[in-house]
Amino acid sequence: ILVHPSKLSESKKTLCDHGGFTQIQETSEQDLLSNHYHLIFRKNNLLLEVHWNLVKRYFSIPADFWWQGSKEFEWNGINTFALAIEQYILYNIFRLFDHCFHPLRFFILLGGIIEQNVDNINWDRLINVASHYKMKKLVVFTLRLLKDMFNTNIPKKIIEKEYCGYNFFKTLVFSGIFSGIQKQHQRMMLYTVLLIELKTVFNILVKRIFPSKGELRLRYNISSKSKKIYLYYIFNPFLLLFKKTK
Repeated sequence: ILVHPSKLSESKKTLCDHGGFTQIQETSEQDLLSNHYHLIFRKNNLLLEVHWNLVKRYFSIPADFWWQGSKEFEWNGINTFALAIEQYILYNIFRLFDHCFHPLRFFILLGGIIEQNVDNINWDRLINVASHYKMKKLVVFTLRLLKDMFNTNIPKKIIEKEYCGYNFFKTLVFSGIFSGIQKQHQRMMLYTVLLIELKTVFNILVKRIFPSKGELRLRYNISSKSKKIYLYYIFNPFLLLFKKTK
């Protein structure tokens, strides 16, 4: 679920005091608030992510953006909100990217969202917003991929322009879908270099190689009190290149 940052403490209290959830704290909450975009709660076998933003690390989008154009609706007698369809598409594209365009069900979900809402999508707004937040290359690539994979109903004007390296990326994505991904960090660095606006790539790569302490603790699941963090600072560049993903 998505909550406004100003309502995060209230939401935690409601879930824990009245919903029977317990917050999972494998790392410090301050690290999560500073370097991540959600907290995790558990109730028996149910896991619940409470987001205050829907992107992290690679893109800088203010939390208030996700609430723009949201619509109130009633569900089981409770009034709640749905994201504007353009925001919903952007989030699902980011989630695909953040998971190295894997697994296949994320593609199927995004294609289904577009097909179900195709008459309500403001494509010009989607592309303009993506361009503003430096996501345009990623968005256009993903939409073209959906068109090729499922013949998803995407306007021709958005995907007709030739995309340098598209076939290489397409092959890389398919290899991940069908063969799995062993070295996620390396693949993400490649996707970052080629799918994100060039003027932001350098800053992203520097932060990946020389992250904040909070980011490093989250990446390698290090305790906030552990002195191992200094060793991870030294070896982080090598881990990015050679560490295999389980």
